[in-house]
Amino acid sequence: WYSTGVVYLVRWFTHAIIILPIILLHHYVTDIYDPIRPGMFYSLMYVCILTAIAAQGLGYICAILFRSNFTYLCLSLPSLFLISIMVILTPYAQSLTVFHPFIKFNPIRYLNEAAIILQYGFGRCGPREIQIILLKLGIKHDDYYYECILRTIINLIVYHSIAFTLLYFQHKNFKLRERTNNLKSNQNPRQSLNIMIPGLTCDHQFTIKKFKN
Repeated sequence: WYSTGVVYLVRWFTHAIIILPIILLHHYVTDIYDPIRPGMFYSLMYVCILTAIAAQGLGYICAILFRSNFTYLCLSLPSLFLISIMVILTPYAQSLTVFHPFIKFNPIRYLNEAAIILQYGFGRCGPREIQIILLKLGIKHDDYYYECILRTIINLIVYHSIAFTLLYFQHKNFKLRERTNNLKSNQNPRQSLNIMIPGLTCDHQFTIKKFKN
């Protein structure tokens, strides 16, 4: 498992080097809330980084499952993204049991809710005032922001654990198949030694002659 862990860690670190600068650049360009809500830039960027790492684990799962079919791989990621957006925007989808896994294990949902809390919560309204958008989303207190971070971390751990497990069993099956092929290839030369080829083998027949005195 340690060799698989090293491969997985190197792959994750290589992709993280590419992803993190993109997130930083995106937030630096699109930041319009920091002049109004100071400190929101770093808080939202932290949630986005966690969400990106969780989405990275989900991408690894799709890549491992559909590694032999590039078409399915290209269709799976946009489909999951659209379903994640649909369950956030559609109240009817949230009432269906089949969509509950997409609601509970949805990093985009927690990113969206955390961003809304940072924009409209944390003392933006007066003592007896409430934001309508927070009321419609069912967000009753500002501490839900930290709950979103916790759930995003849980999604991150779950997705990467599943991806690592799939990679481990895939690597294990590959090693087992390679070992089986090596055993078969080593047995074939031994079997070929028992084949008698006329003209290329030694003839151990003896001719016994009887001499008379």
